[in-house]
Amino acid sequence: RTRGAIQDLASDPACRSGLRAGIASLIDDLQIRHGIVCAAKLDPLLDKFAEEAKYVLYRAVRELLLNIRKHARASRVKINVSRKDSSVKIEVRDNGCGFAGHKPSAPHDSGGFGLSSVRADLTSIGADLLISSRIGRGTRAIIVIPVPL
Repeated sequence: RTRGAIQDLASDPACRSGLRAGIASLIDDLQIRHGIVCAAKLDPLLDKFAEEAKYVLYRAVRELLLNIRKHARASRVKINVSRKDSSVKIEVRDNGCGFAGHKPSAPHDSGGFGLSSVRADLTSIGADLLISSRIGRGTRAIIVIPVPL
C-alpha cells in the first residue's frame, strides 16, 4: 500500500517538486477555483521528510482543505508550518462556521479518506492531529510530526 501511495504522490504533477510545492498547489487551487483567500508560511523543512511521511502529510493537508471547502463556509484560511524543538507543526486555520463537540468524519467523493483515515495514517508516521473548533469561530487543525533526523 505504501509503495503505491508514494508512486501516486510522485505522479501528481503538483508534488514532483516536493511536499512544499504540493501544498502550495493545493492552496492555489483553493484560492483560484473556490475563491477562498489563503495565507501560507511553508517552511522548506517540509521537503526533508521521508517519502512516506511526505505522502501522508500531503494527503492530510489536502483532506483538511477539502473539509474547509465543503463544510466550513470559510472566506479565509491560514496555513503555518513551524518548527519547535523536536517537532514540526502544520497548522491549518479557517474563519468558517465551526462546529461544536466531536464531528465524525464522513466518506466523500475522493474515496472516503476522511479524518479517521488521516489520523490513522498520521499515527503510522509518528504524527498526531489535533482539532479545535467553536461554532461561529472557525476551526483550527494542527498536525504535529517529529523532525526528521
